[in-house]
Amino acid sequence: LDRSLFGSSCSHEGKWNGTAAIEATARKLKELSNKLQQRNVATITTIPLNGFPGTNKISGMMSYPNFSTANPKCGPLKFPSLHILYEACNQAGVTCQHIVQFRDPVSSIRSTALKRKFHTVPFAINLYAAMSEVVLGQMMSFPDQLLACWNYSDGSIPERLQKVLGWTDPSAFAKDFATLYKPSHVSKDDDIVPPHLHTLMAQSLRVFNNVKRHCYSVERK
Repeated sequence: LDRSLFGSSCSHEGKWNGTAAIEATARKLKELSNKLQQRNVATITTIPLNGFPGTNKISGMMSYPNFSTANPKCGPLKFPSLHILYEACNQAGVTCQHIVQFRDPVSSIRSTALKRKFHTVPFAINLYAAMSEVVLGQMMSFPDQLLACWNYSDGSIPERLQKVLGWTDPSAFAKDFATLYKPSHVSKDDDIVPPHLHTLMAQSLRVFNNVKRHCYSVERK
């Protein structure tokens, strides 16, 4: 997936074209589908659509926000659109679904505001509260496409994730999962957020908890 899924009028100076973004994404999805058909793949194949930007900085990690540090002014407006993605999937004639991965906002603030200095703490609190609202809204718009919920902060292995990715051996999945995933450092609010920002932080945590509750309530069984 390229940056067309993360477009905003801010970063494109009013020239962002949603129709072109859908058509470009649909072409890539159709190309993937055609290649699988040419290889006569008999079983249903799962292809992750998100990825690490790498050196070409084209693919996105589908994070909220994404590509935010390249242009700080527009960063909060650059996040994935499931509306565009699913319209592209429909045009390509492929089945697309999503997994929601969420991370405790206190840990996110520690990582981005204190450790990597992307934002100030007050900015980060407001940013992640807003992004949680966006994630919640997109989940509510596409409840039937939700496959699994993954709490990045608690270190547990999501059973649904194993099934979605096509793993049949739980022990093999757990072994590979452990080599790739390292639980984030869990921080106490007082270590990250000063007392005068606690009211603001409470709002961010409330929205984050709403995301978790809603995700687990509609997760497909």
